[in-house]
Amino acid sequence: MAQPAWEKIGIYRGGIVPVLFQRVPCKKHGGVRFTINGRDYFELVLISNVGGAGSIQSVSVKGSKTGWMSMSRNWVANWQSYAYLNGQS
Repeated sequence: MAQPAWEKIGIYRGGIVPVLFQRVPCKKHGGVRFTINGRDYFELVLISNVGGAGSIQSVSVKGSKTGWMSMSRNWVANWQSYAYLNGQS
């Protein structure tokens, strides 16, 4: 969370800040969405419009000339692969 937004709901001080939260159900419409970025030896896939936090446990990618390769979590909903997939569908 950005500091200006945090300062609207909390007191800015160094150290540990106790936070209480509660998950609430959220219905998503339109199916899962993928945003694909990358270049040469790096693929980055952002997966969005998923029904619940932590719903995605693993992601794999497959090129037309390769088998399935596991991707690793990059940050939150971003998954990455260091495979070279240029020229493959």
